[in-house]
Amino acid sequence: MPELPEVETFRRDLLARLKGARIERVERSSLRLRADPAPGTNWRALLVGTRLDDVERRGKFLILLLDSGDRLLLHLGMSGRLRFATTESELTQLSHRHCTLYTSKGVLCFIDARRFGMLGWWPRQECSHAFLDKLAAEPWALSATQLHALSRGRSRALRDFLCDQRLIAGVGNIYANEAAFEARLHPCRPVDTIGRVRWFSLLEALCAVLERAIEAGGSSLRDYRRLDDKSGYFSVEWKVYGRNNEPCQRCQRARVRRLLFHGRSVFWCPRCQVLPRASVRLAVAKAAERAPS
Repeated sequence: MPELPEVETFRRDLLARLKGARIERVERSSLRLRADPAPGTNWRALLVGTRLDDVERRGKFLILLLDSGDRLLLHLGMSGRLRFATTESELTQLSHRHCTLYTSKGVLCFIDARRFGMLGWWPRQECSHAFLDKLAAEPWALSATQLHALSRGRSRALRDFLCDQRLIAGVGNIYANEAAFEARLHPCRPVDTIGRVRWFSLLEALCAVLERAIEAGGSSLRDYRRLDDKSGYFSVEWKVYGRNNEPCQRCQRARVRRLLFHGRSVFWCPRCQVLPRASVRLAVAKAAERAPS
């Protein structure tokens, strides 16, 4: 799933290519996405003739701001991506197009083979949108003290805590694994066993990992590629994610391990990221046994 760095990369690419572009035509496929604008909303007609003034990002959502004051929201879901085409031949080669914006500067396509993506219409007269109402603040807007307070009384694994968009917006599995490694914390460790001081190093690690990933254009994995179809290059900098059985890049004395935990892979170094107590290790092992295969 595209995470904050990949969506931020799309935001920057869109601004560079389409800021000030006039939308001339809108096509929408007949196939439904996970969420679409409310029935009866004449959003396609309202888009035509407007100018793209800006592109914002909130967590993993892209927000296209129009000169009319209306906004179009995009969420890429599991496999969604955006592609830019300048010729008809480029356009015809793109399959699974669900929303196509023909503009004065080229054609923007929202592609999603698995249809877990989302489209939302945000009229200018509404001060908020349901897609964004439950999103928490992004890591840069949070303090370690706030995260420590949120973690109290929660026995959830650290990876799951970091990926909960109601607690921290924008983080997904890849960057949760990488941040846990940087902070020397096991990704399956229950968050209520992490002391306040450790949250400072964890938040610092999380922000640093996300910033490096943004500068590298995100991590290309399966479906994600940039607007111009180029890869993001942060995957070459992964320290643990996807490196099962490879030597740990920090200690060089242990090999990275992988575990299917709550349906997603977690990666860690058994020497650098040790679980603190036998009771905690047992709880993690039991949770992994219950995880779907």
